[in-house]
Amino acid sequence: MTIFRSSALIAALLLGCGAAQPVKQPREAAAMPAAAGVEALDGMAQRARAFEAVFGASAPLVRRVDRDEETTSPVQLIRQGDRAILITKTELAQGCHYCGGSLGIYYLKAAGDAFTVVGRFPRATLRGSFGRAPEWTVSNAFGPVPTLVARNGTGGQGYSCDSIELTELAADRPRTLVKVTADYDGTGGGPRPNPGSFQLAGEMGKIVPGTSFTMTYTGIRVGTAGPQSFSETYVRTATGYALPGKSRLQPCPDDIL
Repeated sequence: MTIFRSSALIAALLLGCGAAQPVKQPREAAAMPAAAGVEALDGMAQRARAFEAVFGASAPLVRRVDRDEETTSPVQLIRQGDRAILITKTELAQGCHYCGGSLGIYYLKAAGDAFTVVGRFPRATLRGSFGRAPEWTVSNAFGPVPTLVARNGTGGQGYSCDSIELTELAADRPRTLVKVTADYDGTGGGPRPNPGSFQLAGEMGKIVPGTSFTMTYTGIRVGTAGPQSFSETYVRTATGYALPGKSRLQPCPDDIL
């Protein structure tokens, strides 16, 4: 950046002194092939075509499920050459505590002015709660393959917890890499006060692409003086991420997830 600015300054000074400057001839731009078919559409139009290919209807798609109303909408389309990955969100109008919304992942291929579906994974990651889909984002921080990061919180029986799940959007299908506990409060479960129970807030910290990521927890532990703070680093393996050794964190009870 410094060299660029210095060069620009020198050129300006030469012009101010009347020095002759070489005239640059414009290069003839290489002809680019015109986009055709679905490739010629803007992002929103492509997303709409992808949704129609998956569901055979335009968005949003509203359906009756038992006594509830289910709405599915497209939220992101990721292009990978002539392939595409559509992420959808499904939510319930009157979802109960355990009636969770979901994220769908669909693999498509461009075909003329439309898409064809090559893979359907309607519930490829953790579900939400109270009818809502989990919070989510697509990140490129974990390596060369996009990763869907989904987070949801729920609770019951005196416990509450948030989980984070990483799903790699591989070329052929989504692959679950790991699910970790984030926020956790076990102080309301069992006898009160509940010795040894944590009340913690967890955040994802340092990410080393293709190698590891760190969860950092802060909070309290019943029966222990002062605040608690510790970190746990998950290491990339052949199948996902794993925590070497045993976690210090109590796991979320399976019956409330």
